[in-house]
Amino acid sequence: MGHHYTPQKYLEGFRDRKRVDLPMIWQFDKKKVNWAFASIKNVANEKGFYTVEDERLLSAKVEGPANPILDKLRARKTISDAERKALADYIATMLTRIPRLRGIREDIAPQALKESCDDYCELVRNLARSGLLTESEAKAKLDEADEFERRAKANIPEVLSEHIKRPWPTARILEIVGSMAWRFVATSGPSYFLTSDDPASFFHSFGLGTPKAELIFPISSEVALHAGWQDRPWRDIRPVKQVIVKEFNRRIALGASRFVFYHEEASWLPEVMKNRIEQLNRIEWT
Repeated sequence: MGHHYTPQKYLEGFRDRKRVDLPMIWQFDKKKVNWAFASIKNVANEKGFYTVEDERLLSAKVEGPANPILDKLRARKTISDAERKALADYIATMLTRIPRLRGIREDIAPQALKESCDDYCELVRNLARSGLLTESEAKAKLDEADEFERRAKANIPEVLSEHIKRPWPTARILEIVGSMAWRFVATSGPSYFLTSDDPASFFHSFGLGTPKAELIFPISSEVALHAGWQDRPWRDIRPVKQVIVKEFNRRIALGASRFVFYHEEASWLPEVMKNRIEQLNRIEWT
């Protein structure tokens, strides 16, 4: 059994309700373009995805406090300010514990190393020009920097590799998610909320801290969160029209790294997946 980058307790909110004996879920694979009916314990996990210590801390410090809050919201009960804070930490961590972010970090690591080496080399040259380093000393340091960059390209330094794998959000992300205007919404069908291996969805072109930013986070098949910067947020859980449910699902489905999860095999999902362009259809609350 691997480490779950999408927690089992979270996925249980999207399980197939017809199976009362086992927690089962429908998984759509974007790569293979097919559905699978699988046990929740066997999906959204990868062996060695976190360190043993990070896995322990995720369970104790993030998932443990948030799990009762998920249950409360799934029962359509309002939450307290303290519970909101714990859920904000949970959602912020969802943004950074996922395969997508790890892939982004791995992609940019070589460029980040190059820029750091370039900055160091420019500093050495400036010191040489100012007379604080001799020509031979500067050449030796520049040669060392070139050798370090060559080795780093072939094998990412362990300290950077460890940073790439860490699941923890920055203080800024925690602050932003906790400060946004929250609205909990609910549906009674016929379309329900889905989720994915990247369950906290936002417009990457807007980011999270800008006035047009929106964050979507499904809580269960029936309840979801919309967070943004619009005025007059509400604390209760309010029903929304099917057009809103479908917009939530479109964003979550298109933002998934590979896997989408739903309570049943949905014939409409493969069609949704064909349009992979990020459409900035903002939701305006009145």
